Amino acid sequence: MFFSSFKVGITTETFPKFSLAIFKTKLERKAGRKRFAKTTFLGCGRERVGSLFGLKGGKPLHRKTAGFPFGSQNNSVFKRRLSCVSITYANAEGFYAVKPHFSILLSILLLLTLTATVFAVGIRPARLVYPFQEGRELSLEYTVINRASVGARFAIYVCGTFYDKIQITDVSSTIFSDLDCTAAQRKVINQLEDGDITLDQAGIFLNPHEEKGLRAKITMPAVTGFQPGIVETRVGTVDLPLTFKPGETVVGGIAAVEAQLWFKVPYQGKRFLLAADVPDVEWGKKAKIKMTVTSEGTEEVKNAVLTADIMDPLGVRKDRLSFDPKDIASGESAEYNALWDTKQVDPGTYKLLMRFSFDGQAVTHEQEFRIGGLEVAITGIDAQPVAKGGIAKIVISASSKWGDTIKGVFADIEVVDKAGKQVGTAKTQSADMPPFAKQTFEGFWETASAPTGSYDLLVKVRYADKTTEGKGILEIKDTVYQQTPAEYIWLAVAVILAIAGLWFFKDKIKIAPAEQK
Repeated sequence: MFFSSFKVGITTETFPKFSLAIFKTKLERKAGRKRFAKTTFLGCGRERVGSLFGLKGGKPLHRKTAGFPFGSQNNSVFKRRLSCVSITYANAEGFYAVKPHFSILLSILLLLTLTATVFAVGIRPARLVYPFQEGRELSLEYTVINRASVGARFAIYVCGTFYDKIQITDVSSTIFSDLDCTAAQRKVINQLEDGDITLDQAGIFLNPHEEKGLRAKITMPAVTGFQPGIVETRVGTVDLPLTFKPGETVVGGIAAVEAQLWFKVPYQGKRFLLAADVPDVEWGKKAKIKMTVTSEGTEEVKNAVLTADIMDPLGVRKDRLSFDPKDIASGESAEYNALWDTKQVDPGTYKLLMRFSFDGQAVTHEQEFRIGGLEVAITGIDAQPVAKGGIAKIVISASSKWGDTIKGVFADIEVVDKAGKQVGTAKTQSADMPPFAKQTFEGFWETASAPTGSYDLLVKVRYADKTTEGKGILEIKDTVYQQTPAEYIWLAVAVILAIAGLWFFKDKIKIAPAEQK
């Protein structure tokens, strides 16, 4: 079988989504317009397979809606595993039969490996966010990146709500556009295969690791008809073949990457979003506090006041930060910055309580942050009972209270009997503890000839010329019985069978009523 198309769609969100598009035989691709009696498509996706092809509830799918799923904007329901299906054109009405197709997974992964340019394309910034302001003109800048070690060609397209209102400049090639991102990408391939455009017209060529800047302009339309929230448009790039002749079929890996352009439609009236950024800080240094108030409403406010209280772990206010009144227009943001000296408080977890007051109303927000002292706290000492003559494993859990890395942390362990006599010692491994990190240290002690009984574990965690002490207990026994995993399984099976038996015989067990006197 010769594959005539291969597609990988990627979004620019934090967790990339992808779908492997439909495969179609070369012979049947050319015969597609003649409604060839049987055409087989193969595809994979990390999502519900029906969703990949636009299926709903596993029902037959009309040929016109099958298409090629170029792009990934509709990939909303994912599974953890990769799923594959085949779609076979079944009759003259244009419907398809869908079957799971796991055997093609290895072949597709091999094709991915052999296709060097699949993930070569990139675009930045990944996302731009602006308030939706009627009549506003925006100038945007994007950069298309060829991350591959070989030259590559990329087509540029625009899709989404305002696809017809964005103008892309500084590009010699054609700009493709459509409301649907899948359709916009497909236009590139269709026009190439039909001979309507050449490769030079379809996309720009970039040398290895070369970048190309793009400029985009948009004038915002009237806000009427849009609901409050996010209105999305995307600027994307599609990887094209390096060589192509009119009449041929696009063969190879095609990667698509899209940058998101978000416009926030305001709410009626006055509405504000509060945010705070307070990094954890070492005790004695100044905390850098950054607060932002963003207007999400249609109305401007004047002389609005922001205050911020700093609360200690017990909920007691330790300080109040005050700022000059500000005017905030619809869709705009106001930033407030402060440096706060931590020497006036003890190390611990604190809260910043923001209160934004305007026109007799108030909006609040709180943000936790930590002030660290040079301290490693012992949060637990665990030692399971051990058989006489065995090796005891002692696990020490520790937590750093310091806002910087503490190097060379370790613990000394002293084993003491009930008379206060030392009967053994142990030492854990040494490790560097990152800021505010939690970590475990393990020590081992060979009980040797120590008699059975209960022993105290005196633990000293050492770091930076300091020591934190803790105490635990270790039991030495003649024998220690531990159930194996198989025994746990058999026990669970026995319980399940007992319950099932009671359920099965519940209607057959009859209890005679007590005789009435």
